[in-house]
Amino acid sequence: MAVYTTINIQSIFRDDTFYAYEIFFRIFNIISLAAMTTFLKDESNEQIMSHVANVLRILLLQMQTIAEEISFKKDDLINQEPIIQVLLEYVDMNLFEIGNDIQQRLIEILEFIGTLVDNTILVSQLLDVDFVSLILKWIEMSELPFCIQRASVRLLYNIARHEKGCEALNQADAMSVLKEFKQRILDPTGNDTTYEDMRLLFSMTAALLAEPKESKIDVKSLGKVLDQLMQLTVYTTRKTKITNMAISISIENHLFL
Repeated sequence: MAVYTTINIQSIFRDDTFYAYEIFFRIFNIISLAAMTTFLKDESNEQIMSHVANVLRILLLQMQTIAEEISFKKDDLINQEPIIQVLLEYVDMNLFEIGNDIQQRLIEILEFIGTLVDNTILVSQLLDVDFVSLILKWIEMSELPFCIQRASVRLLYNIARHEKGCEALNQADAMSVLKEFKQRILDPTGNDTTYEDMRLLFSMTAALLAEPKESKIDVKSLGKVLDQLMQLTVYTTRKTKITNMAISISIENHLFL
C-alpha cells in the first residue's frame, strides 16, 4: 500500500534560514550559467529556448519564495550584479512582445527584482546596476503594457524607501517623470478601479521623493490614500510587516504623506 506525504518546502526554509540563504545563492549561480545568459541575451538555439525559459521561470519563482525567509546583508548581491543587469536588459528588449508566455516571463523577472528591492538593505547595491534609468525610461513609454507599468511604479516606490534610492531618483529627476505619468495615465483613469493600486503606489512614491517645501497637499487624493492604508492596517493588525497588492510597509520605515 502506497503512502504519500506532503512536504511544505516553505516551512523548511523558514525553520532553517541558513539553508535557505545557501540555496538562494546556489540558484542565483545557476541563473548565471552560460546557457541562461545566452537565452536572456536572445542568442539561444530556438530548439532549446522554450526549455531554458521554463527552467528560468521555475528558478525565479523558487528564489522569490526563499527570499521571503532570508535576512539579507548589505553586500550580498555583489557577485550577482552582472546577472541582475542581464535580467533587466532582457525585460527592456522584450517590453512590447505580445506573446502571453513572454509577458508572463517579464512580470516574473520584475517581481523577483521587486522582491530584492523590497529588502531596503539591498537597494544601495542594486543602484550600481543600470536600474533607475531603465525604470524611468519604461514609465515614460506611452504604449507600455499595464502589467509593466504597475511593476515599474512598485519598483520606484521600494527604491524611494531607501535614503540612497531616494537620492538617486531625485538626481534622475524622477518626480518630473512621475508627474507626467500621472497626467498621461493616472488622471484619465481616475474612476477605473484597475488603477487603484497604482495610484496608491504613485502617491506614496511622490511623498517619499518630495521635499517638504515642494509638497502640496491634495486633500481628496490624500484621503483616498489614507483610506487604503487604513484598510491594509486593519487587515493585518497582527503583522509587523504588511505585504499586500505588491506593496510593503515595514514599521521600521517611517512614511509620512
